[in-house]
Amino acid sequence: MKKNSLRAFTLVEFIIVVALLMLLAIITLSALNPGLLTERARDTQRKKDLGRIRVAFEEYFNDKGCFPTQATIDALECSKNGFQPWLPIWPCDPNGQKYYVYTGSGTCPTSYRILTNLKNKQDKQIPSGWYSQNIGFKFGDGSLTINEVNYGVSSLNTSWTLETVPDHCYTSFTGCYTSPGVGMCNALASGVNMQNSYVNPDCLPECFVSCCNSGRICVSL
Repeated sequence: MKKNSLRAFTLVEFIIVVALLMLLAIITLSALNPGLLTERARDTQRKKDLGRIRVAFEEYFNDKGCFPTQATIDALECSKNGFQPWLPIWPCDPNGQKYYVYTGSGTCPTSYRILTNLKNKQDKQIPSGWYSQNIGFKFGDGSLTINEVNYGVSSLNTSWTLETVPDHCYTSFTGCYTSPGVGMCNALASGVNMQNSYVNPDCLPECFVSCCNSGRICVSL
């Protein structure tokens, strides 16, 4: 009995010591790098905000049969109540800028993508291999790179990680592109290879896609 009591007491002491050491480590980390903890807290807020917007969009769809138009989203202001009753206050990034929110084209969008940039590049919710992609990859409205966004949510019928080009390029990303005329970048036919498909200066730069940059061989998906 006496030996068992001593062992139990020793185990309790050990647990207390470990807990104290962990607490000291956290305090030391906070003292040495308070900015790191601040940024991680902001990343947590970013994820919560995107989740709240997603829920609001789904409720909006249940009521309207569409997602909000891009014009509606673009008109919203930070910390204002322009999206009631689905979202009492429109959230913005902790840095004061608006989140990247894109809905489908037309008066009755059927999809949406909401993106942000987490400061902790090691966050487990950043897609695996994100920073090993080509820097030329385009996201959101076709202007955002891997260094500008690394986390997002979307409607079930699309993915925020899909590469895209601006609407005025008249196509969605399905492969690589040729340049038949000013402002028109068309997808290659299935199975077609093409090298230097963007040597034609008539094709707008924002219509380029990463797999065709630098004269590499492009293969349609």
